[in-house]
Amino acid sequence: MTRAAEAAIERDRAQVIGQLTTQVGELAVQIASRVVGEALSDDARVRATVESFIADLESMAQKQGSN
Repeated sequence: MTRAAEAAIERDRAQVIGQLTTQVGELAVQIASRVVGEALSDDARVRATVESFIADLESMAQKQGSN
């Protein structure tokens, strides 16, 4: 029973992290658009920047989680 609960918690955690990652990426593009003063198109460069930003956030979260 405990293993099943732990597995369910881990699935929920992974789902929430995925949702938050998407939201953070969208917010990062919105903020960048405002800073630049123009809307950024959804091209490969923007996606790469967002993915890099998200990877940095995930790395920081993992470091904090291991402390």
